[in-house]
Amino acid sequence: MKKKLPYLALFALLVACSTPTAPPEEEATASLRKHLIFHASFDGQAAADYAVGSKVIRSAPSFDQRFEGIDGLDAHPFVKLANGRGKYGDALEFTQKCKEVVFFSADQNLAYDSTDWDATVSFWLQLDPAVDLQPGYCDPVQISDVGYNDAGLWVDFTQNNPRQFRLGVICELQEWDPEGKGPDNNPAFLDQLIAADTLPFSRQSWTHVAFSIENLNSAEGGSVRFYLNGAPVGKREQIKDHFFWDEARANIMLGLSYVGLMDELTVFDKALNEAEIRQLYVLPAGLTK
Repeated sequence: MKKKLPYLALFALLVACSTPTAPPEEEATASLRKHLIFHASFDGQAAADYAVGSKVIRSAPSFDQRFEGIDGLDAHPFVKLANGRGKYGDALEFTQKCKEVVFFSADQNLAYDSTDWDATVSFWLQLDPAVDLQPGYCDPVQISDVGYNDAGLWVDFTQNNPRQFRLGVICELQEWDPEGKGPDNNPAFLDQLIAADTLPFSRQSWTHVAFSIENLNSAEGGSVRFYLNGAPVGKREQIKDHFFWDEARANIMLGLSYVGLMDELTVFDKALNEAEIRQLYVLPAGLTK
């Protein structure tokens, strides 16, 4: 004779069987959201949708005048919202190479830590570098309190065709260039770069760019990883040089000499792994807080 389940046990079993579980993709997306600290979708506004620090986008007549910048885009005549032309929704469009700049504050928006720094930066670009960019270096994103060569995080297109696309995670200027030799043909500078073998950029499609930093400024040494379209491009490990910021003066500079579209600028407070970067790349509708 079969034993009957007690009423409470049967009820618990029915509840367990009827409670829907989130698909793996939703669980992975929820995990990403837990570490989101900055997100600018550029949908309907240039300001960030979510930020631990300031959401305000600012503009200035030049890089050197960025600390006298104003809120909004009015000081930059060649950047605007491109309605419906983003990877998801709208995008930020840079229409001409110019000296004007736009930027967000990096204070609290990069999870900066002077002893153990982890973060991931992600965004989308759409352009044909060989056609759209004018001669000279172009930094779609540059993050620093001083400049590209002194505790700077950036991606750039090199100055002439055929161009390279590179990630630079550059330590304190006095550590890599104590004699003031400069970056050109200097192994101490070039060794801090990761260059992509191919350029997957096009006017017809969007390219996902992401890089992570892990344990920078730690005694054990940090690491850097670079990704394009969800796939690893390269890495650096055992980085024991230092990245010291006056965080209140650090900025996320956008579109320096850049011509093209940009969308979905996002920062996480952890170094996303390869699977998480891939998840971010394949999201069907972007990531919101």
